[in-house]
Amino acid sequence: MQEQETKVYTDGEEAGELTLRFYEEAPDIPYLGMGAYSQYLKGQPLTLRENGDGTYALVNSIGAEISCDSDAGVIVIPDWDGFFDMPLPLEDEAKGWKDTTLHTVRITNVEFEGEPEEVTLDFSKYGIRIYADENDIYLPVSTLSNIMTDIATNHILYNGENLYVQRISIDEKPIEGLYDSESFRNKINGEARPDDIVKQCYADLCFNFDYFFGHPGKAPLDEALADKGLEQALTDLGDEGAGIKEGLLSSDFAEYLS
Repeated sequence: MQEQETKVYTDGEEAGELTLRFYEEAPDIPYLGMGAYSQYLKGQPLTLRENGDGTYALVNSIGAEISCDSDAGVIVIPDWDGFFDMPLPLEDEAKGWKDTTLHTVRITNVEFEGEPEEVTLDFSKYGIRIYADENDIYLPVSTLSNIMTDIATNHILYNGENLYVQRISIDEKPIEGLYDSESFRNKINGEARPDDIVKQCYADLCFNFDYFFGHPGKAPLDEALADKGLEQALTDLGDEGAGIKEGLLSSDFAEYLS
């Protein structure tokens, strides 16, 4: 495993650094600690606890926690909203928590009824390795951003050289510099996508559809995606599905994007 101090850009300006990890099993995939991510992007510290059985827990400032068994590839979240969406005053807009950047959406108050349902994220199903030690719980940056994108759509992206804080918006252009990297230029010019990146991109896609797929939708595969997930939905589609999967797993950047 190698660690690399990596610059973070926000609104096109260098705003800090985060430590990325690169493991031998997937040398092109950047890993970031969940605690480090939360502290940097949300200003919310997480406390790590060793459970004494080889597993680790992260606890937030209101006492909600998650438990990670890195050997099994599983993270258990007893209270999703309590852990990821900690309450902040409505007037506190410093981090963009009150409103999203999508102009058609405004969130002013949320109330929950009943006890929270436990959520188990099984990363081993998708071949996504996770790691944990006495300092943090580590996931690929892409997977971590998918899980921890906040209510204001702040998330972190990696372009092969640097990290960028991004916000999803219907009318704003991508952050300056995000696609300006040697890695992107090489792929556009025909360099093959590494196998670990190919696998990670497809794994993230399947993971997202299985855990975060929403409705309403208008695509022919909507019902199958909701019921079976992406992998089985494509399998059931026969030759057409096989063709789609082949494109998603292509090492050719242009074929993958098409």
